[in-house]
Amino acid sequence: MIKQTKLLIVFIAVLVLCFALTACVKKYEVTFDTNEGTTVTVQTIKSGDKAQKPEDPTKTGYAFDNWYKDSSHCEVFDFDTEVIKSNTTVYAKWTPNKYTVTYDYQGATGSNTKASEKVLYSNNYQLTVPTLYNYKFVGWYSQADGQGDKYTDENGNSLANWNVLSDKTLYAHWEQVIFASEGLSFTLIDEDTAYMVSKGTSMPAEGNIDLVIPEAYQGLPVIKIADEAFYNCTQITSAFIPNTVTYIGMGAFAGCNNLTEIDLPEKVTIDMYAFQSCGLVSVTIPVDATLKGYTFYDCKALKTVTIPGNAVLGDSDFAQCYAVENINSDSIVSPEDDGLFTINALGEIVTENGVALIKKVDNSYILMQAAPKGLTAITIPNYITEIGANAFEKCTELVSITLLQSITKIGASAFVSCTALTTVNLSRGLISIGGSAFNKCSALISITIPESVTEIANSAFKDNSNLTIYVAAQSKPDGWGKTWNYSASSMFGTTHARPVVWGCVLDYDANEIAYVVSFTKSGSSITNTGAFAVKMPYREGYVFGGWYTDALFTGETYESLDSAPEGELYAKWIEA
Repeated sequence: MIKQTKLLIVFIAVLVLCFALTACVKKYEVTFDTNEGTTVTVQTIKSGDKAQKPEDPTKTGYAFDNWYKDSSHCEVFDFDTEVIKSNTTVYAKWTPNKYTVTYDYQGATGSNTKASEKVLYSNNYQLTVPTLYNYKFVGWYSQADGQGDKYTDENGNSLANWNVLSDKTLYAHWEQVIFASEGLSFTLIDEDTAYMVSKGTSMPAEGNIDLVIPEAYQGLPVIKIADEAFYNCTQITSAFIPNTVTYIGMGAFAGCNNLTEIDLPEKVTIDMYAFQSCGLVSVTIPVDATLKGYTFYDCKALKTVTIPGNAVLGDSDFAQCYAVENINSDSIVSPEDDGLFTINALGEIVTENGVALIKKVDNSYILMQAAPKGLTAITIPNYITEIGANAFEKCTELVSITLLQSITKIGASAFVSCTALTTVNLSRGLISIGGSAFNKCSALISITIPESVTEIANSAFKDNSNLTIYVAAQSKPDGWGKTWNYSASSMFGTTHARPVVWGCVLDYDANEIAYVVSFTKSGSSITNTGAFAVKMPYREGYVFGGWYTDALFTGETYESLDSAPEGELYAKWIEA
């Protein structure tokens, strides 16, 4: 009996222990945030166990991508490895479906006649804008007669997000415009076989003019628009240029600040400043166009630019067009995404603060124009090989820029008027610095020029009143301009050159960025000091710790080169 009682007590104790252990096992909920997709049931999971991957949810117009740990969709949630230790929410990521818009140009000839375009569900979009002589494009419609739903405005911009769950054909709708050459002046050219057109004395000076350049005059083709032909004609609000025109002269429409619409011919050379300071909102560059440079300079209202693959761009064609939001181009093969930039299939580099245009030449990529409003620091991706002329002009909030080894050339005026720029990191891949490249970078304190730089144009560092330049070369190389480091000229005609520290021994960090290790101070190793103090050098990620007379930094330290003795001096760098 006693034995049975003991067994009973042991049995009860075991039951109590099992109950206690079971009660101690915690359970957590795994919640599935489908972001407006179909509902997925919450799972209750024991601590230390794994959740079961549910069937993929669905969402109208979207394809399911995956489950992620965070709402920003940075890290995939792996159901095979993730152990549940707390209440957990996983997030669905969706990719909008692509649908094909097929174009029906309604008999238009001379149009930008690509057959179709891809659009993303629930996204805004821009469709091609065709041209037709003597007609104005009104928009893309769902019906051939111009009835039904209107999908875009006259600039090809969508009127609403795409909400059609299928491919669709859209129809161009046209309105005829009045053919007019009144008030124009025509000059015989090419041995009296063709005409060049410009503004005539009888052209109205006021009112709104929809300018139409004729294909022919007195039986001969009109093939050129003269230099400054319509300069400062603020009464012109739109201009149609026929396909007979093969040349648009320098400054032809410059200053036409009310010119908001332009139809360009298919094969045309557009000379410099042709549309400077115009009021254009959207521009489509013709397929076989050649732009000579500064074509749309200072078009402050310009928002959308479309550039086909064969178009030839010049320097600074879109400089100071700071309103640009969309640059569509099929001329660039997309490299991999890189850091601060993402380059998409349309050929634009997108930052959080704007877009930048790049151009492909052979297998190289040139950064032509950046519009990163509010951007304070930037590292150019390693597939970019050249910074184009005026690329960062007046990016007044840019403080720091790093140019990796892939960059071989900095174009003329590339960073002109970047007044907040204090730090420029150059690598030993750099070969050439253009004229006025850092003009008016008044906050720039120091810059280190590696031995790879064989060309610096005149006035590269003009109007930099605080700059000291550290150079690997012992003396000015033959390829450097006479006034390469000139800062400004005084009212008395004397020239002030920035201080240069010659013969610096350089080292390079993991990204091949140059920094000063040492140099030998002598009577000629520091030039152009004059009334200017020599500023300390700069190294990315470090604080300058002073100049020392020994490589182990055990001797006396000198904060300034002005007070340091002659002889070998070593720069101490303290990791920030």
